Amino acid sequence: MNKRIKLLSLLASDSIPDDVSAEHAMYLFQEKFAELILLEVTDILMSYRGKVVFEDGAEYNYVHPIIAIKEHFGVEE
Repeated sequence: MNKRIKLLSLLASDSIPDDVSAEHAMYLFQEKFAELILLEVTDILMSYRGKVVFEDGAEYNYVHPIIAIKEHFGVEE
């Protein structure tokens, strides 16, 4: 597991109150973990760069959001 995903998992675990049932704790963990991942993904997409070619031939390079997300979370194909 990627270090960043482990950290998000720990942060999600730390957000669970001690006085809840195991079933409710699992629900809260999953909800918080998904929220943290979504925040990470949207942060990545906020810096999205695309390749744009203007009529005069000028080009600007980009990293596709899917590649950036996979690299950020250490997902290998």
